[in-house]
Parts: sequence; C-alpha cells; structure tokens
Amino acid sequence: MTLLRTALIAATLITGIYTGYAVKPIPRPNSHESVNQYLVYPFLNSPAPTLTPAPDGYEPFHMEHYGRHGSRWQIGEANYGYPAAELEKAHKARKLTPLGERIYRFADSANRASKGRDGELTDIGALEHRGIARRMVKNFPEIFCNGTQIDARSSVVVRCILSMINELNEIKALQPGIKIRSDASWADMNYIVPSHDAEAGKVIESGKQTDLQQLRRCTLNNGTYLPKLFNDVQYAADSLNTQKLAEALIALLGGAQNHIGWPWLLDTVFTPEETYAEWLRGNAFWAVEALNIKANGYHGPYQRRSTLLNIIESADTAITSSGKSINMRFGHDGIVLPLAVLMELDKLWQPFDSLEQLPGRFHDYKVIPMACNIQIIFYRTNNCTNADNVLVKVLLNEAEATLPVKPSKAGHPYYNWNDLRKFYTDKINKYEASLQTNTDNEGK
Repeated sequence: MTLLRTALIAATLITGIYTGYAVKPIPRPNSHESVNQYLVYPFLNSPAPTLTPAPDGYEPFHMEHYGRHGSRWQIGEANYGYPAAELEKAHKARKLTPLGERIYRFADSANRASKGRDGELTDIGALEHRGIARRMVKNFPEIFCNGTQIDARSSVVVRCILSMINELNEIKALQPGIKIRSDASWADMNYIVPSHDAEAGKVIESGKQTDLQQLRRCTLNNGTYLPKLFNDVQYAADSLNTQKLAEALIALLGGAQNHIGWPWLLDTVFTPEETYAEWLRGNAFWAVEALNIKANGYHGPYQRRSTLLNIIESADTAITSSGKSINMRFGHDGIVLPLAVLMELDKLWQPFDSLEQLPGRFHDYKVIPMACNIQIIFYRTNNCTNADNVLVKVLLNEAEATLPVKPSKAGHPYYNWNDLRKFYTDKINKYEASLQTNTDNEGK
C-alpha cells in the first residue's frame, strides 16, 4: 500500500467523525485483569448492571447478538509444556525455592491436565454462557417467550459451538416453548469470523512489527521475579530465557481463573509492576489489531464490517415481521472488539496517535473478557412494522452503551434505529468508496 493511499484513507476515516472523546480515566488493571482477554467474565459471580426500563408504550420484539466463546484452555501445548519443562529441570537440579517447588507442581499438574484440551472450553466457560442466558431471559421476557424463533450460528471452532450449546440449552430450559435453529458452518464464517482485507492486513501486520515491537522492547522483564523461584539466581540467568519464562508463567498463573478449583498464585510470583508491564504488551496488541489508531492505518475496526452489515440486514428483515425473533452469533474476541469499535460503543472510536496513549483510555479486558458479548435490543409499539418507530439500545457485556447518534426523545440508552442504521451504513460505504477510489488512482 502506498503512503499516499494510507494518508487518503486515514483522512477519509477521521474527517467528519464526531469528536468529544472525553473519557473518564480507567484505573490500572488488577492482577486478574492484567492477563488481558483471559479475564473471566465479570458477572460470573456478581450481579450484572441494572437496565433502564423501556419507554412508555414500547416493548422489545427482537435481538441481534454477537458473543465470544467462554473461558478456554490456552491455545498451543507449549503454553503449558514450556514452563513445566523449565521448572522441572530446575527441580531436578535442586535449584528451586519452596515457592518455586509449589509453582513447579502447579505447572506440571496443569500441563498434564491440558493434554488434548488445546483451546477447548473450560468448565467455567460453560457456566459463563449459562449465566448470560439466564439474564437474557430475565431482562427481556417479552422476546424470550413461547413461540419466539432463535436463529443461532457459530464459528466452526469447537469452543464456540459448545458455548452456543450451553447458552441455548439454558434458554430452552427456562422457556421450553421457544423455537431454536442452530448451525456451525463455513458457509457463515464470512460474517461470523470475517477476514482482513488483503492490503489493510499488511498495514496492521506492519504496525505489529514496528510500533508493537518497539513497545515490547521498552517493557521487557529484567528477571526480578527469579529469586522467588530459584535459590541460585545465576543458574536461572544462565539457563533460562527470563523474558519468555515470565510471559509463560503470567499467562499460566493468570489463566488459572478460567478453571474451577485452580489456585491463584500469580501474585506470589510477580509484582504489580511486572504484571502491568505484561498487560501493556497485550493491550497494545489489541490496539494495533482493532482500534482506530495510526499504527494500523486507521483500518482496524473496518476489517470486521461484514459482521455489522449482517446484523443490519438481519434486523431489517425482523422489523418487517410482526413476530418476535432473536439472531445469535458465537465467535471470538478478535471480532467483538473491532465490532464494538466500529459501532462506536461507549466512545471506543476515539482515535489514537500512538500506543503510549492507551493506558487509562483503552483497556482491552473491559471489552473482551471471556464470553464478552454485544446485545442489540429492538423496541416498537403495538407490533408496528414501520422502521421509523423502532428504538434500539445496545448492551456491551450487559451494560447499556452509548451510541454515536443523538438519543431518541426517550433519552439514553434508547436511540432511533433509522438514525443508527444510516450512521453505520454511511460510515461503511464511505470507507469502501475510499478504498475503491485509491485503487482506481493507483491503476492510472
């Protein structure tokens, strides 16, 4: 991609988009949050936010949904095998402290338990989706009722399919009269897990190799955790890649929250500063991948636009019917985040010039914990099928989100669907037109 084309697209995307991104600073992540997208869904053991009642005369009749799979095992056997093997060597050499021995036993146990479970849904992952289902039925009984049709589609990845099954089974148990169709097919992956545009993907990867690698070099772990685990620090320094082991142990120990009965040992090994540095790297990765940021040429959010277009198309069809309906999609964090940014939920569209601007303004775990989800609820009066009268509100992880258009007369969190639909379609059309214009110019 030429520099001219990148600049033209960036100007197209930024010009005309509303500003006013005053966002309350976000506190530093705690140790559970410091593992980025591995954070357990926040309402697993605590109440979800209270929702604003529907405006007078309005009743929910339809929902569009996209949800990430629930808590999972790490992807890649080396994520368990590597730390277990390194600690085993030190154990055999009698180089571990008492805490080191405890961490070794845990790593060895986790490694054994992980065999054959690569990336699979955990026990907590199933519970997360069952809880989300219960709250959906409770929050919107007018939709989740006898005779309503649910059309659920999943990524072909097993953990997504099992997440869908757990959620649908819970809904069916609570409302036996509901009708359910479900599927997991490559035929739907173009909107369940849409791929990057070829040239935009190159820009995003370039940002990961430049901006992201530069940040990584500034936040390397200097091995201060070693004396806690090793009684011979020189042995550890000579025998280990201390940065690689730190990353693996933080992921392993922090990921324990995704399993029932696994101990929480992260804080016994790493200081808040060490886990914060590791979080910075993960947070920056997601920024380059999905935010409206210079490092990705301001392309990131648009790469999942086919998901939003599918939502709009599905909603348009539902509005023309007098019946109740629900469209559910089960996929991945790599879709939820750019989708939420593209939709400008809670001012996530705010632009960034550099990765250094992220802390306090964007924290990945706020948007993409395990089982993260977007729920778009549609309201109307007297079964009216006229789109002019349809209101929507959007829940991001079950909390009412602000949207990029003016609220309806009912006030936030209710917005006019026609206004929101026009905003999104105009935004996507403008982006695609800029791509085409610059392709045409390059061909001359």
